[in-house]
Amino acid sequence: VYDDLMRMQNHKLNLLEGKISTETGYRPQDYDLLRTLTGHIRSLQRAALLHLRNEDKINDEVLRRLERDLDLYEVQSTTSDHS
Repeated sequence: VYDDLMRMQNHKLNLLEGKISTETGYRPQDYDLLRTLTGHIRSLQRAALLHLRNEDKINDEVLRRLERDLDLYEVQSTTSDHS
């Protein structure tokens, strides 16, 4: 689950940075829509992590580490938006 979440986030960051995605070959033109979608994806990722923790599939330490990774990706995408 974690690897899938991180692959999706990396893919979205590549799109926001205007890179051509190797998976789709698509270059985004509508950055506002992509930023909105990325925000929704982050929310879903965080909800999925909480669900995994609540189902005792991950512990609090793993949850905090994964949330930190999501926070770092969020900062990275915000920084790249202002480049």
